[in-house]
Amino acid sequence: MNLVELATFMYPHEAHLAKGKLDAHGIESIILDELTIQTNNFYSNALGGVKLHVLAEDLDKAKEILALDYSSVQDEDADQITETTSETNAFQCPNCNSLNVGEPRLKGPFALLSTLLLGFPFPLVSKQSWCFDCHTAFKVK
Repeated sequence: MNLVELATFMYPHEAHLAKGKLDAHGIESIILDELTIQTNNFYSNALGGVKLHVLAEDLDKAKEILALDYSSVQDEDADQITETTSETNAFQCPNCNSLNVGEPRLKGPFALLSTLLLGFPFPLVSKQSWCFDCHTAFKVK
């Protein structure tokens, strides 16, 4: 079992992200000096950082995996997630039919007075909703 240093990192969480990538592709790896640097971050430069080691025969494949950039990959389920969240909003604006609605913000002198006296605006129970697109207040049935 011949271990070779693949990469060094300043902080342990960076090494764990790289280890997670390698584990997902079936490559075993070991993190060294993690606990020492967690105890005192200033030792990181003195010790040479947190070291990620892999088997010598997996070194080339591991370098390729760490070099992969997934930032341009779009999640196929992302559109479905936004559709389901917008469908769960039970009411819409009667003025512009927008789903971008919510509770109205607390405004006026009562909000100012309760903030000054209590330290926070006193929440009022209201059956009104607010459309953030057309700025219309409407009652929810």
